[in-house]
Amino acid sequence: MQEINEYERQRELNIKRNQELLKELQLDSILKKEPNNQANPTKTRNLERKRTKRRDYSNLPRRNSSRLLGISAEPENFKRKQEETDVKNAIEHKKRQRVPGDLKLSEIIDNSNDWEVARKVIKNAASYTQDSIEKKESEEFLDKDVLELKEKMESLELYKRWDPFYLKIVPERISCIIVHPSTTKKMVFAGDKIGSMGIWDMDGSKTNRIKNEDEDNELEEPLIHHYRLHSGLISTFKFDPFSTNTLYSSSYDGTVRAVYLEKELSTEIYVSSGGNSNDPPSISALVVHPEGDRIYLTTLDGRFVMKDIRSQSASTYQLHDKKIGGLSIHPCASYLICTSSLDRTMKIWDLRMISNSKPISNIGTYISRLSISSANWNSEGSIVATSYDDTITIFDNPNYKSWTNDTKLNDMSPNCTIKHNNQSGRWVTILRAQWHENPSTGIQKFTIGNMQRHIDIYSNKGVCLARLGDPNKITAVPAVCQFHPTQDWVVGGSASGKIVAYLPPEKQSLQ
Repeated sequence: MQEINEYERQRELNIKRNQELLKELQLDSILKKEPNNQANPTKTRNLERKRTKRRDYSNLPRRNSSRLLGISAEPENFKRKQEETDVKNAIEHKKRQRVPGDLKLSEIIDNSNDWEVARKVIKNAASYTQDSIEKKESEEFLDKDVLELKEKMESLELYKRWDPFYLKIVPERISCIIVHPSTTKKMVFAGDKIGSMGIWDMDGSKTNRIKNEDEDNELEEPLIHHYRLHSGLISTFKFDPFSTNTLYSSSYDGTVRAVYLEKELSTEIYVSSGGNSNDPPSISALVVHPEGDRIYLTTLDGRFVMKDIRSQSASTYQLHDKKIGGLSIHPCASYLICTSSLDRTMKIWDLRMISNSKPISNIGTYISRLSISSANWNSEGSIVATSYDDTITIFDNPNYKSWTNDTKLNDMSPNCTIKHNNQSGRWVTILRAQWHENPSTGIQKFTIGNMQRHIDIYSNKGVCLARLGDPNKITAVPAVCQFHPTQDWVVGGSASGKIVAYLPPEKQSLQ
């Protein structure tokens, strides 16, 4: 108890000393308050649950079904946008519908204001008279000749007048290309996946591009015109063998059309049968008989059709179980055709002695590991086939003249196999090797697109003659490639609808 008193006494002394110190510092105004020794009482938690007051919803409006009341649930602006979208979709659907009968080129050109200029281009193409072509006989060429050809092919230059960026020949992905046979007028025809036909006059130009304020001279642009020829992908273009005034086209809309350039008219000459009248089977390939009176075509369901242009008659045969991707007719033996299919086969057929009771004779069959995209004859009887197993195969058939309707080629092994990346994917047109129709040197060669944005040229012996490209100017794969029928000019088209052209240095100038 004494210790407690001593503690209290010491505590009072400390308080007194502190008060004197505050007084000396003139802080005596500070409230002198005895500290409360009693501890703050502990707050106890109220465990009683509070009851929330319920709102009275009886006076609020009840939710009703707009559908049952016949009231549109869509806002007015959304409804208006939906109507605009429906109209737009209806217009696009109408564009995809096949238009039967004759079509005037003046009515299907994309820009009607360009018709007068486009008309002159068409007239120039129609006025060309095709010269007789002397086909060189097959002979053995020395390595020296091949080396000279290789040097010549490597000297081909990208067309200098226009940057490839401006050469958009069709609106969408290019699906087929053909070069006009004229040796004086450089003209290219291309088709795309929506059925547009583009015509490029390489030597022409137009000046309707808007110039900037700081530019004095009129700006030139390539002379290109578009025509809505089909309602589906254009698979093939072929000129009449006797008149470049007539251009045949086949399409996935199930039709074949003849474009008469001089008449400025496109006429429907065939509609594939066997499906819905509004959606006939798609035509995958087309060839014209050397006599010019017949056309042969294939469909995506494996059928082969022989059509007489002079009449309405057509004969249909089932050659494959799956899609036929390639079709070619022997230039010197028109009774021989070859087909390639999704069923991994390439077949040779003899069209002689055909009757209703006797099917087309299959002379030989080659089976690949994967789908064969194309197969094409050249004038010497060789076939080049492109396959998805990343190979290009060449089959030499020098004894084709001795074949009969009953001939069976037991061994269809290729004479040459070239490793080549053919994986074009979804957005690039399928790569197909195409022979040079009538090479001036007599040495057979073919061209094919390269996935590294090049155009490859090979000889019939598998020798790589050239790899044409320019990484600074060519930004897309020129998947669809084609030679001029007689000249060493080669063009390639890409998925962007643009085109590149390679010519000898002496052909770069305007004609």
